[in-house]
Amino acid sequence: MARNMSHNIDSHVLSDLATTGDGNSKFYLYLQQRMDFLARISTEWPAWTMPLYLNSEILYQFISQKILLDRIASSENLKGEDICFFLNGKKIGNGTIGNGIDDFWVDIPEGPVGMHAFYSIMENFIRNSAKHGNFDSGKQLYIYLEIEDTTKDYYKIKLWDNVSNGGESGVNTFVENIKRKLEKGKLVKDTGELEGENLGIKEMAICAAFLQRCKSEELHKVSLSSFLEAGQSTDKTLMYTFQLKKPKLILTIDKETELRENNPRLGIYFSKDLNREIKNGINHQFLVIKNIDNLMDTVTLIKKYLHELPARIIIVTKDNNVLKEIEGEKLARRIRVINNFPNYPSDNNDNSWKDFILKVYEKWIRKIGDIEEKGKISTILFLRRENEDSMVKKWKNIKEGLTNDNFVDLEVFNTTSTSIGDDLWKPILKKISSSQKVVVLDNHGKIKEKVNSKIDEKQNGDLKKIIQLQVIGGNESLTLFNLIQNIPSGFPAKLFLFKIIESALFRILIVDERVAGATFNESASSFFRPECKRYNLKLIGCETATVAKTDRVSLPLSKKIEEAFNAPNSAKSFDVQRTIDFDNMKMEVGESSDQFLNKVEKIWTTEKELNSYDIILIHQGVIDKLEIEGTSEAWINKIRESIPYVFVDSGRGKPENLPKNVKYIEYSTIGQFVIQEPSKFHLISALFSIGGKERKDE
Repeated sequence: MARNMSHNIDSHVLSDLATTGDGNSKFYLYLQQRMDFLARISTEWPAWTMPLYLNSEILYQFISQKILLDRIASSENLKGEDICFFLNGKKIGNGTIGNGIDDFWVDIPEGPVGMHAFYSIMENFIRNSAKHGNFDSGKQLYIYLEIEDTTKDYYKIKLWDNVSNGGESGVNTFVENIKRKLEKGKLVKDTGELEGENLGIKEMAICAAFLQRCKSEELHKVSLSSFLEAGQSTDKTLMYTFQLKKPKLILTIDKETELRENNPRLGIYFSKDLNREIKNGINHQFLVIKNIDNLMDTVTLIKKYLHELPARIIIVTKDNNVLKEIEGEKLARRIRVINNFPNYPSDNNDNSWKDFILKVYEKWIRKIGDIEEKGKISTILFLRRENEDSMVKKWKNIKEGLTNDNFVDLEVFNTTSTSIGDDLWKPILKKISSSQKVVVLDNHGKIKEKVNSKIDEKQNGDLKKIIQLQVIGGNESLTLFNLIQNIPSGFPAKLFLFKIIESALFRILIVDERVAGATFNESASSFFRPECKRYNLKLIGCETATVAKTDRVSLPLSKKIEEAFNAPNSAKSFDVQRTIDFDNMKMEVGESSDQFLNKVEKIWTTEKELNSYDIILIHQGVIDKLEIEGTSEAWINKIRESIPYVFVDSGRGKPENLPKNVKYIEYSTIGQFVIQEPSKFHLISALFSIGGKERKDE
């Protein structure tokens, strides 16, 4: 049943509906991700987590679901406009989201898919409030969320409303009844049958356990109140309390870690034993190795478990033998060796540790981008906003705060016009001309339109310095635009810019027939129109690949694009859709494994510019078509010799025949950030959040 929902309905129906661009597409995407969540929670529990902002990303996605909120309590005559949301006492939603509200970075299992554990709790709570609440006058439901910090690795989330006061029975009796249901409730009877009472409360508790990354088998051993507590709010109404994990950002393996304390609030951890951490499953954003005896032994351990470790690995050493070992194994694009590392702060002040985090990111980005010690990457934020609104003022203030920064170079342009005239284009072009590399965040695609009209300059002049042109706002990347609009100033904004630059430096190849088909739009009258998603993907450094000789997407597709869009000669470098002849990579009858892999290597190495990609996403269906069961892992390793990061996606739940040591991601996440609202920032954030699982075999 999990496969039926996630594969049949999700991947092949909802994923298509979510690309229509009509008013319902946002809800179709919501449903698509819900299907993937149900498939995941009913088969295998979370394997990885993704840091997301509670207000700007998680709550925003929920509050913007107008179709959902208008109907979830319509039987009680409650519309979406009657439901008001508050975070830490401040109203959010209806244009107020992000206005002066502190945000919190929380770790969500499975990223966008796992957010639906949180959304399921919210939906159940709203339904119960609307159905059983006591409305004194009118019909308005206030939903309150309060986030409470702890000294541990989680936040406490308190959820209550203005109407669940128990009515005539009184709030005390009402709350005690809910407590009893949580403390004594079972998921299954002793006979193995489903316990059918209080399913709504049980669903909320299961989702809360999912958010804690509780092991599924533990659900049957402890009370449901271990995951979801019932109590009384200060407003004398029912209040639920559950946990959201704090992000795990940096794990440093250092023999002198006894001198350091973990900082869970900022996600900084220390350990002396890499082997122990690997067994526990490393789910941090960074793995840093420094100050280690017998470093070559540690390098050997890293190579053994490389593809279960974080995407960002830094080894700090001046030992040339280590560098030679890594380069000799073709791992220099996967393991970054640096000579020096930022000093740990001498105090436990949060601001000092935030500076430390930024310095680690800077070291990483300089290494992957081959940026000299004093070099900068320019980021242009172009906005089309009325006058100097709060968003423009915020980012101009952020720019002023970066004046003396030796790495981030931010320029903010704004216009109220529907197009960019020469008076604005000239300063934009001047900024591009004076920079080595440029990342552009382009509101409503106005810079892209200007680039399109000067396509020859894009290939031959200063415009080729643009390594990523990301369209935001309008019908493109609303999730990314909302984050830019609402992210708090200071450390969060600066870290966001670092991650934008990081994502720009990685080139991605996507081998998925659904993506290839969805990014080709025959109705677009010009290759440069926004409807041509393949062109937009090229501008942010993503390319799709067709699979030769299949029924769904065939070799002539790239020729069909040329005819449909009638692209000029100067634009044809953008009109490249790779066609990888996977069909000829199948294992023939009587062919030995060595013969097969030699043939694969020969075919693979003839692919032009393959080494220029950093990440490849392969649909599990492509691997299935190869008919190489038992040798798929060796085939993947051949790919890794050219492309260091390999991920497999599927829309049918995690495949049992997934090649060993290959990281898996749900197709709906790919669909959201590649097709529905392209955002390389979010795509890289999701991919690079996939960590290792607990190893029970060693």
